Amino acid sequence: VYRPKATDASDALSTRFAKLSESLLEMSRDHDYGDESIIAKHGKVNGKSFIVGKQSYDLVIVPPSHTLRASTINLLEKFLKNGGKVIAVKHLPTMIEGKEDARAWQVLSKARIVEDTVVDVREALDIVLSKDVSISTGDGSDINPIWYHHRREWDTEIYFFVNTSLKSGYDAEVTVNAVGRLEEWDPLTGKKKSVP
Repeated sequence: VYRPKATDASDALSTRFAKLSESLLEMSRDHDYGDESIIAKHGKVNGKSFIVGKQSYDLVIVPPSHTLRASTINLLEKFLKNGGKVIAVKHLPTMIEGKEDARAWQVLSKARIVEDTVVDVREALDIVLSKDVSISTGDGSDINPIWYHHRREWDTEIYFFVNTSLKSGYDAEVTVNAVGRLEEWDPLTGKKKSVP
């Protein structure tokens, strides 16, 4: 939809993608972006896992889009047939490789299709995939401005939390789906300390 002298359509699609990404962060749903070029080279499906390189995923979210690569459609089809979890956010792609192709809809019609709203995406996620991290106040309300990123380095689980609000601080209760001792890493000094 990009046109050098008329970028409204591409700008709107880009804004929807950014909104979806920001909404996932506000819901405490860590995620990676799937670049179709990288997926074409390093993607595969193994059972109910969508694998890119050495990373394995239990869920794929297809953002509002117009077209997908044939290689992506092929992997999504196999993933869905194996019982993999896919959430497709409207506007669903109707093209493959930039050409109208009914197969895009045929494959994605087997996914959980949701409207492009925070509420619908949240409800779908809560149904298909339990949260690894909860960030809430003492009364159980989510604290949307605190975002997190989770990494696994060998046998270490690393969680990075950031308050994105420029106006408010929070007393937060954080629950992670992990077992072991807890360390606090000070990013300013590099020092680590055990936390009870």
